[in-house]
Amino acid sequence: MSQTTRVQPFAVGPSLPAPSTLPCRVVLNKRSLCTSLLLVFNLAVMPLKAYVSESFPWHDRSDVWDYVANCSASHELCHAGWATYFAARQPAFGVAFGEDFDVIQENITIAPGVRNISEAPLVHLTYAAFQTSAQRAYVLAVLANRAPLANFTFISTGRLLGVPTSYSVSWGENTTDVSCIWIGFHTPTYTTAWLCAKFLSRCLLTLYILYCVYAHYYRQYAVLYSNLEQFGLPTTQARVYELVLGDPTSIILLNPWIATAFVLDFWLSTEYVSRAFLRISQTDNALIFIIACFYLSRTVWFAYGALSLTSLLLKRLGKEDAFVEVDPSMTAMGVALVAGPFTFLQFRLLIFIDLYHFLFSCLLNAEQQARGLEISLAAFVYTMLLGQLPLLFGFGLASWRRAKRKRAFASASFNDWKHRFCMWLAMARGTDVVCGGSIYALFAHRKRCKKNVCMSQRGADCFVFYQDDDGRRTSARLSLLRCVDLRHVMSVTQVHSVAVGTVLNTNESSQGVRITVGANSCPWLL
Repeated sequence: MSQTTRVQPFAVGPSLPAPSTLPCRVVLNKRSLCTSLLLVFNLAVMPLKAYVSESFPWHDRSDVWDYVANCSASHELCHAGWATYFAARQPAFGVAFGEDFDVIQENITIAPGVRNISEAPLVHLTYAAFQTSAQRAYVLAVLANRAPLANFTFISTGRLLGVPTSYSVSWGENTTDVSCIWIGFHTPTYTTAWLCAKFLSRCLLTLYILYCVYAHYYRQYAVLYSNLEQFGLPTTQARVYELVLGDPTSIILLNPWIATAFVLDFWLSTEYVSRAFLRISQTDNALIFIIACFYLSRTVWFAYGALSLTSLLLKRLGKEDAFVEVDPSMTAMGVALVAGPFTFLQFRLLIFIDLYHFLFSCLLNAEQQARGLEISLAAFVYTMLLGQLPLLFGFGLASWRRAKRKRAFASASFNDWKHRFCMWLAMARGTDVVCGGSIYALFAHRKRCKKNVCMSQRGADCFVFYQDDDGRRTSARLSLLRCVDLRHVMSVTQVHSVAVGTVLNTNESSQGVRITVGANSCPWLL
């Protein structure tokens, strides 16, 4: 069965056949509906995925040691309190993880002949990047045989803009079998009101995502469905149509408010981010490592935010062709798989250990450096490092992709792999003829007309299948008007006698682009 492409990018409109007055029957592909709703569910629960690692507001915290009350009283009480707290939770060897604490044993080898601090193997220590200046200096002295291992205990408080986000204690221990450094980590105790407010805000973000999905995507299907029943498609006299729904994920990913909310939510949970960093630095417990990687996969919103900001910058500079759009599904998968190992790698490379040590201490005076760390600058750098990962792909492969640019805009093969798989799940049978995709022909010639030049939105397209007049099965790709930057369009005109609109072009300038929309302001374009 041969498949040809029937795409008329700028020539749909006046030459179309007159619509039939007989009503049409529209069949909704139920498998595509289920697949689309599953993708929406995955999107909607994203704010609540944090609780895979975080504690719920109603978690019992009665046994949590009160750092503020004890350490504000006296330095001796602070040391004694932490020593008692972690002694009760310290395993015989290895690691121990709880709801509010972690205890990790770091075995070290002190080479007898090493006397030079520069030769000390700092990169082999799990928590090296998060040491205070005094702690770092003493540990280096221990590794260089200049200080005893068992004679130190350091307490450190991590802060974000002055607000405590983590408490850690490290101490040395010498036994007949092994020399080790123990690291105890404890999350701060916040008020129940704050934890409930954060939980409520995440629930509200979930509801807002669902509202945006309905308002900006699914509601448009009601107009399309009604128009197809009344007019059918302008390219055929077919009476029966099968509607295959798309994936609204990319529509939501480009919402700046949602992306900002996710980034803020990530850094407002810095106590659990810090704990994830510690847990991802160890490899003794594989399950804990995987959960920490999953928690850090939320940094995918750094990437989405970076793509949106880069798109705005490129459009302002008129450099739209300098970047090849990335697939949001591949971005999510790539960041999810890379975030954990990339973070682990940073804590094993001396250049990053030194960089973060500087960022943690550069805003503090000597007295503050002795008490802990300020993580705000490091958080900014970490955000930028994760956010630039898809940018490397987009800029690095732009010229190669231009040389291999696809032209079969109407075909389902123009979609990314995830949505081709969704089409297969929907059991949308093969077609003889494909049509539609006029906005992609427009973008190929005038990329500035694309609203976001850095992220693909092809997955949001829907497909209409029908039996053509000559018996051939035909697929029509429909795209949403909201994917077009209307600032570079001459006019948008409603045609009351057709179900869907299309892109028209009257001359070679971008200002010659005209768009028609269907009856009832239907935003779907053929």
